[in-house]
Amino acid sequence: MPLNIESNNIPPSPIRSEAVNEIVSRRPGFIERWALFLFLIILLMLFAGTWFIKYPDIIQVNASLTAFDAPKEIVVRQDGKLVQLFVANDDTVTKGQTIAWIESTADHKEIVALSALLDKGIQYLSINETEKVSEFFMRGFQNLGELQSPYQQFV
Repeated sequence: MPLNIESNNIPPSPIRSEAVNEIVSRRPGFIERWALFLFLIILLMLFAGTWFIKYPDIIQVNASLTAFDAPKEIVVRQDGKLVQLFVANDDTVTKGQTIAWIESTADHKEIVALSALLDKGIQYLSINETEKVSEFFMRGFQNLGELQSPYQQFV
């Protein structure tokens, strides 16, 4: 039996079964014929897209960090080197607490003693006991550094 090339009809072969002859004789559809080519086109488009899309994109912006219990700035009245620190990181600090000593020509212990005397004097003045206040300043402070002159004028 002659084979007609122009037709899709392949004569049944006595060697193959009818199911195999049906699969072999069926003409593939559009997607089956062009699937590999379409996959190649999609792959090339993805590679071409990587030319235009740069990774990682870095965007620089200004930002401010806020917190419920934000750190507070400590402003000193005089410049100098830090001599001694009395608190550690994450310690709770209360108002009026000594945090650190900065470098000074004064004796820090005399400054602390004078501060305590001034606080007692203010307490006595607030309850109107002025005669006890003068007793506090009988002791002479000789090493107050920058505060020596204002202390002398106060006394």
